[in-house]
Parts: sequence; structure tokens; C-alpha cells
Amino acid sequence: MAIEDDMAANFGGPGPEDIANGAAILSSALVREAIMLTKAAKAIADLNDANASHSYGIAEARAKIALHASRVIIDGDRIGEQVWRLRSVAEYLEVYIPVVTATIRAAALQTKTDDAAARIAASTLAADLCARLNQDR
Repeated sequence: MAIEDDMAANFGGPGPEDIANGAAILSSALVREAIMLTKAAKAIADLNDANASHSYGIAEARAKIALHASRVIIDGDRIGEQVWRLRSVAEYLEVYIPVVTATIRAAALQTKTDDAAARIAASTLAADLCARLNQDR
């Protein structure tokens, strides 16, 4: 076997450990996103402005979506189950699917690790989940 063939066999896509690490860092990034959104909602609520109540509700709902997405991802269900769970909570919270996908994508861009394979796995997981969420809307 040529060395190129041996290298190709050993350097595929992210392995199971990378995928698990990717799910963990994406989940963690979603929690950080939820914290930021919660702080934004609190700041809006502190304005005591009647016009700000709508913005408060949006920030609060997005924080809840981020926390729920974190849980869904870390639970490790199949993607179809993840999509069903996220759509259900989005419907309950009256949040549009593009808001859900934007929240997941924003978190994926803020993964904090020096593990390149885990970052790739997190980005791939987020992209796959968002693509499936956008299907059949």
C-alpha cells in the first residue's frame, strides 16, 4: 500500500470523538448565547418603556430557544428527533424557524476551542441541523 493510500485511509472526516466534542462545544456556545440574550432581555426590561416590551419578549424567547437547542444537541438524538423537538418548542414559544437557525449559526461561529476537528464537527452539526429545520417549512 502506498503511503498516500495509508494517509487517505487514516484522515477522513471527523471521527466519533470529534463529533462528540463538536456537540459539546456547540452546546456550550448555545448556553453562552442564551446568557447574552438573557442579559439583553433584562436590560430591555429595565428601560420601563412600554414600546420595549416586544423587544424583551423576542430576546427572552431567543434565550429559551438557545437553551433548548443546547439540550437537544447534547442529548445526542438523531437529527430527525432534534428537528422535531426544536420545531415543537419554536411553535410553543411562537418563534420563527429562521430565528432558531440564526441562533444556532451564531453559536456555531463562537465555539471556543483549539481543537480544529471539534470546531469542524460543531459547524457541520449546526449546518446540518439548520438545513433540516429549513426543509418543509
